[in-house]
Amino acid sequence: MITRRQFLKLSAATIAGLALPLKWSFDPPVAHAYYQSPGGTTIRKFVQPFRGVYPLDPNGIPVAAPDAVSAPVTGVTHYTIGTQQYTDQLHPSLGPTTLWGYKPANTLGGSVAQRHLGGIIVAQKDTPIQLTFTNTLPNQHILPVDLSNNFQDVRNKHGGVGYNATVPHLHGGFTPWFSDGGPMMWFTPTGHYGPSIADATTNYYKLLNPNLQPNQAEFYYPNTQSARMMWYHDHAHDITRLNAYAGIASAYILRDSFEAGLRSQGLPDFIENGGREIPIVIQDKIFVGSNIRTADPTWPTTCPDTLGSLWYPHTYEPARWSLNPGGLPLTDPSVVPEMFGDVMLANGTAYPEATVEARRYRVRLLNACQARFLNLQLYIDDGSADGR
Repeated sequence: MITRRQFLKLSAATIAGLALPLKWSFDPPVAHAYYQSPGGTTIRKFVQPFRGVYPLDPNGIPVAAPDAVSAPVTGVTHYTIGTQQYTDQLHPSLGPTTLWGYKPANTLGGSVAQRHLGGIIVAQKDTPIQLTFTNTLPNQHILPVDLSNNFQDVRNKHGGVGYNATVPHLHGGFTPWFSDGGPMMWFTPTGHYGPSIADATTNYYKLLNPNLQPNQAEFYYPNTQSARMMWYHDHAHDITRLNAYAGIASAYILRDSFEAGLRSQGLPDFIENGGREIPIVIQDKIFVGSNIRTADPTWPTTCPDTLGSLWYPHTYEPARWSLNPGGLPLTDPSVVPEMFGDVMLANGTAYPEATVEARRYRVRLLNACQARFLNLQLYIDDGSADGR
């Protein structure tokens, strides 16, 4: 068991290490990637800069800014955030990757192009906010969707087709049930709602905002917790894993007065003030290679297939799973809940490196992988190929 004195020594050593001028290399080890990149994609490591936060980093992830008007009904600070399809360059040797993600109507530092994992929200303790989410996702998903499950009949009754339903969930947040983003609280671009949010007479989203359009939903976050970094992500039933993997996720940072007071004792200032606070969202992905139709003949023709497109396992592997215990046929695509990617991303870029100055930084870490546990380390980039 580590003692308090040992912990303080270790913490001091860590802080001192971060004050050195060096380059961070993001290369978490992959013990075994069960799902290898179809087509044999080769990606060089540490050839692109790490994405920080916009506007301090011109290529960074944007931070959502509130609207000029207060929220209807409650009168609190209001945000407008879209959920839509776009493309982003995640590595120089890959083509543009088609993604789904959040796009705030307003961002700190002015308008900026939509970027993977964009829409970081910064809120204050005991200061509630209200958000309008707009769903403009296309009818066809960018990943294979299994529609054979038992809940498809429920979705059909409410008009959803299973491909582009979405609902945000504040992971780790204390929220009222009607804003928790449960799996059956989804909504679609065509104005259909899941059974947990709509009944014969009431759409609970419209109680917060009577002026909602058919493809919108309203959420109220009271922010009654202490300072912490959480994240908000899609939570729609059957396709949470696909939507979060496709990019419908971002960080949610909550502040309080105690944390603010630590800045006078050396804590770096906050990202909304241009400070040296660095949220790092880590994910593992698999990208389509140059010969996807040969490597994976059953990859749906409706899914993007150019170099750099996202790939996701859609059939069960006999080496890992006991198949057909009851003799039932397996569909393709099937729901494959556990996925281990073979390319690591930090803040939406594959194997980046970060040049830091001889000063103190605050690193905020979020594991947004599908199933992987992370053993994180910092290395100095010595300029050798792939950091070897």
